[in-house]
Amino acid sequence: MKNVQALSDGLDQPPPLLPREDDERESSPGGGLTLWDGDMGHRELGPYDDEESKLFYEDLPDLLATLPAAVLGLSEEEASTLLREKEERAQRQQEQEEASISGVSEPQIPSLATKTSTQVEQ
Repeated sequence: MKNVQALSDGLDQPPPLLPREDDERESSPGGGLTLWDGDMGHRELGPYDDEESKLFYEDLPDLLATLPAAVLGLSEEEASTLLREKEERAQRQQEQEEASISGVSEPQIPSLATKTSTQVEQ
């Protein structure tokens, strides 16, 4: 209200009639902002209205596979290293999923896929 009064004094105009702040608080206790709290239904979609919105925000494209390495500020060696590490992570994840399906919690024999590229080169 002080800002409105200062502006009206500066413009030599009467201030507009504004509702009191107390009245606004009574009509909307949340301040007009509603946050998703998990109890609003559609738990599998999270805070998204539909599956398409969820996919848009959560399934991000692989920029390394779609853009040239130079655009991302990477050398060809760095890009190939990142791609190799990504493939190794995918392979480890697949092995873990297969192990959980077969009832084995962890692989019995450690594979080369679990070692980083620097460990393999040494």
